[in-house]
Amino acid sequence: MAGRGFGKTRAGAEWVRNIAETNCNARIALVSASLSEARAVMVEGESGIIACSPPDRAPVFEASLRRLRWPNGAQAQLFSAAEPESLRGPQHSHACRTGSKRILHQSSVCDDRWYNPIRC
Repeated sequence: MAGRGFGKTRAGAEWVRNIAETNCNARIALVSASLSEARAVMVEGESGIIACSPPDRAPVFEASLRRLRWPNGAQAQLFSAAEPESLRGPQHSHACRTGSKRILHQSSVCDDRWYNPIRC
């Protein structure tokens, strides 16, 4: 794992963008310690998904649905590690999380499902 300022957020955003742009059926889970962190860092941050997307291929952020929707139909939905049960039910083809295991251990249900997604 790299330290602060290494470019982890940008690398994760580029990975998510690549998946979304090359797979119109992609359903991506974006998991962070909180929904506000996911939005501020992963989606709208200076190294986030919207910032690294070319204008003609940028996703639209539907804040009320906690969802990014790309022009080709791919989607990403935001989840909070504080509400791990919210991941039960939705089907995802890919997942990306920010934060460390330490942050994710704060949730009441913390098992292997938190450590299987790709680390961004």
